[in-house]
Amino acid sequence: MGWPTGGRCGLWATGLFGALLGFLSGLLWLSWSAAGNDGSFVTPAIQMPGSFPAWQVVLCGAFVVGMAVVAALSSKRLNAGALAAALGTAAGFTTWFAMAVATPVTSQEGIGVAMSIVGVTFSLSVSNYVVALIRAKKIKS
Repeated sequence: MGWPTGGRCGLWATGLFGALLGFLSGLLWLSWSAAGNDGSFVTPAIQMPGSFPAWQVVLCGAFVVGMAVVAALSSKRLNAGALAAALGTAAGFTTWFAMAVATPVTSQEGIGVAMSIVGVTFSLSVSNYVVALIRAKKIKS
């Protein structure tokens, strides 16, 4: 189950908090682009622009991981809280991703959403588990 960690959120609250943070991560980083299809700045909108500079994608990924860690730190439980935060953050981010690509529905967007679900869930689970291991060492000492 995990050890009490000093966080205030139960597992459901941790997952919901992670979902909110994941949704906001996509909205804040991928609703605009510093390099649109014609090289111009694209203003924020729900539908994603067609292209992004590499730095924007990297910062979005780092921000999503950071928000998953923040959600995990808010949990009362160590391991289960890390998993709930990872699942919630991945669900929130992929929900935004699905909404953003829903207008031009082709198989490519569907495959992208499916890959996002699998990839984000796996990577956030690994990163949050590493954070849980580090926290466990600090709690035990």
